[in-house]
Amino acid sequence: MSEFKEPVLYIPGQPGIIDIMKKSKDGTLRSWVNGHTVEQVQARYPGCVLGELMTVVADTEEMNRTPPFPITEEDFIKALECLPPEGWTNKGGCETFKMCEYFSGNITAIYARCGTKYYMMRDHATMTHDQILAAILNPREDSNNG
Repeated sequence: MSEFKEPVLYIPGQPGIIDIMKKSKDGTLRSWVNGHTVEQVQARYPGCVLGELMTVVADTEEMNRTPPFPITEEDFIKALECLPPEGWTNKGGCETFKMCEYFSGNITAIYARCGTKYYMMRDHATMTHDQILAAILNPREDSNNG
């Protein structure tokens, strides 16, 4: 019935998944949440289509990334003191950390201080201190959310 290994319903161009689909005993794809068919879910969410879970997750993560942008020292300190920082690093006159609560998938808020300048961006939590600094020095111009 479905050419997808892990089928999900989503709306192209919008971040997120509407529902995970599972094959029922009769071979029909049904929503994991409430057992509705693809057509029933599509009636509630016009424009939604079937897609592959990992592809939709990767696309959603990409949509949720932002280039670095300047913030105030107050914003930086507030974020640093809000939750335990993840990957906090202070070297070479620059300080970076990531929020331990993620925004979407592997995307989290990332903060940096270089001298007296402060920045925030949303990107992959796996970024290293050096990668974060490189992103600040060479911001992406192809961002969907800039």
